[in-house]
Amino acid sequence: MGLRVAADGHLSRTGPQEQRPTPADVAALLDAARQAVAGHPGSPGTRLLLEQCEAEHARAAGEDAAAAWRRVADGWESLERPYPMAYARFREAEAEAVARHRRATAAAGGAFAAAERLGAGPLREQIAALASRYRLDLVKPLPAARPPLGLTDREFAVLRGIRTGRTNREIGQTLYISDSTVSVHVTNLMRKLGVRNRAEAATVALREGFFAGD
Repeated sequence: MGLRVAADGHLSRTGPQEQRPTPADVAALLDAARQAVAGHPGSPGTRLLLEQCEAEHARAAGEDAAAAWRRVADGWESLERPYPMAYARFREAEAEAVARHRRATAAAGGAFAAAERLGAGPLREQIAALASRYRLDLVKPLPAARPPLGLTDREFAVLRGIRTGRTNREIGQTLYISDSTVSVHVTNLMRKLGVRNRAEAATVALREGFFAGD
């Protein structure tokens, strides 16, 4: 019962415009759900609450949880629980929209970069118009033909993220690469810049005006 009250309280505070919770925000509820399932393994409602907490945790971590929310919504519907079913359907729709937006952004970004390399101005303008219409974020073209100080294009893009205070995960999500790959780029660019940490790398970028056109 305590788990259900906690879960319902979480749902009542949740709205379409709320900030995405952090994994820490849902970790306690997830632990409580696991303990509840261990104590009442035969309860379908308790198992569904666990699945819902796992879906919330995946959402907080920025993972694609559409399939998990779909299972949760189907489960609540089979138990004739309309409110949690409606909430889970809402999260399913959100996750599907985010996943599609990410795929569309990746495709548009690839097309835009290719058009840039080809010097295909009209095509580039069409892609930019499409991105604007559907609110897709395109990676801005580099201000010079080659990045400075021997950086690769990808290292320069990672440095742009460092300069704006993004974490490795946030940079990876923007560039569609893994956290570990971002970490390798960070190590390489700091070596090339002759700095010891991210703050110093951001300072160099600011001092040298690498992103003055941003």
